[in-house]
Amino acid sequence: AAVGIAVFWATGLRGVWGVGMESMQQAFNQQFQTLQYLAFAAGKLLAAALAISVRAPGDMLEPLLIVGGFMGGAVGRILFLTTGLGEKVVNPCMVFGMVGLFASCFRFPLVPVVIVLELTGVDTYSLVLPSA
Repeated sequence: AAVGIAVFWATGLRGVWGVGMESMQQAFNQQFQTLQYLAFAAGKLLAAALAISVRAPGDMLEPLLIVGGFMGGAVGRILFLTTGLGEKVVNPCMVFGMVGLFASCFRFPLVPVVIVLELTGVDTYSLVLPSA
């Protein structure tokens, strides 16, 4: 519970001890600071590791997608702050982070493309296809 409280205090997002898709949707709709993206990713990863270590029900598929999305959001925010790219660079980086972390952890290169397309909707179809 302390992890969820700390992450909520730092980011205002409540998805650490749940699936986390509501938090991902909020991150797609509004921009956060770089440290907020990193704080949520670290909290979600720590919560997933704790849950798996005590054999709580659940899996690693969606937590990895969420952590990858928030890590990609942090990279996108850094790109926004350091280059001349606009704020629109954050959402594609979130999608690429989701696909990249999932594919690197499970070694399935095409499965995360389908999963991310299913989770993010048709609006990101043009982004998910090049990541394959």
